[in-house]
Amino acid sequence: MHQESLTYQPAVPIPNGRLAIWLFLSTEIMFFTALFGAYLIFRMAVPPGDWPSRQDVHVDVWLGALNTAILLASSIAIGFAVTCAKQNRASAAKNWLAMTIALGVAFLAVKSFEYREKIVRGIYPAAPRSLLHDRADIYYLSHLKEVIARETLTAAPATPVTPTKVEPIKTDGTKPLPKNPARLVAAGLVVWTETAISRTTDEQKKLELIQLAADCVQPLHNSRSHSTELAQERDQLLEQMTQLERTKTVQQTELTTIQSELEKLNADAGSSNLNPEQKVASASQARLKVNLLAKLTLDFTTSKLESDLIRDRVDFIDFALPDLDAGLGKKINLRLPIVILNGQTWTSTYFLLTGFHALHLVAGIVVMVLLFPMALGIARAGLLENVALYWHFVDVVWLILFWLIYLA
Repeated sequence: MHQESLTYQPAVPIPNGRLAIWLFLSTEIMFFTALFGAYLIFRMAVPPGDWPSRQDVHVDVWLGALNTAILLASSIAIGFAVTCAKQNRASAAKNWLAMTIALGVAFLAVKSFEYREKIVRGIYPAAPRSLLHDRADIYYLSHLKEVIARETLTAAPATPVTPTKVEPIKTDGTKPLPKNPARLVAAGLVVWTETAISRTTDEQKKLELIQLAADCVQPLHNSRSHSTELAQERDQLLEQMTQLERTKTVQQTELTTIQSELEKLNADAGSSNLNPEQKVASASQARLKVNLLAKLTLDFTTSKLESDLIRDRVDFIDFALPDLDAGLGKKINLRLPIVILNGQTWTSTYFLLTGFHALHLVAGIVVMVLLFPMALGIARAGLLENVALYWHFVDVVWLILFWLIYLA
């Protein structure tokens, strides 16, 4: 009896390695889909215009486009490497693989440069917090004061330093940089703002004052210019300072007069030429003069403090107004806290998405480096093709990231 020979078809008609890489990529697709979904949810949850602009968070579209071109070129290179391996051209396959590795490293170099541009400006999520604040509030003002004080103490000499005043304007209209600009900013911006918000009960006015300080530190791309507002404030403050100087002059004259009268009364009270009743009367008048002197001294001190506060503000406006759009952090060379609406959410999602993509890219480079010493002939073509599938997946992920972060 004739017995037929049966040929069984495998359950999945692809090599085991190919099946494994597709199963792995399916889990990766779900992983990155969750990340993309989280980013979109966070972005769509904020009102239109409240998401940080590319200029505010220093996202360079051209650097992103450069990295996109690099990864596309690397995909082409590893595709040629697979083709050469299938043709049993091991040397050519190795050359194309080396080019893929080099392009991957170039991508990471560009991305590290982008990271550095943000980190040096304090745009990154960190514990307890970076230099980035989501809104201009009292916590931002406190952090600004803390950073300026720390930087000032670090750079200051051990001997006491008197408050630095801005030098007079030169004949060409320019104003030289103060010897200690950090102290000028601390006095004319932070202390002035703290004093101003303590004198009002209007919560909206308080937020506007802090927002003005934040815009002086680092103006955003779509923020309005405060040049006219500060110039008008300077003129008003100069008028107030003129009136205060007149008041101080009058108070100084009254203080001198009362001090002279008090000295005469004290001398009369201790004189032997007066009878007891006259001495008691002189002592009583002296006590009244002492109380009046204390009140005038307090008034004079208050006027002087107010005058010094206004002078610091005027000096600060004169210092900041010429290059207001550049921001104080750049002008005085300090890493000052900045306010970017929803900035913390943006930085968290940005570094999470691009960081995981970079880690996957590094993993691909490591695998290719391990393959490089092997003979990449037809026997290794399947393995190299599996690596190429992973690399193409990483490139597709970047294309989506490029659209989400750099273009959308």
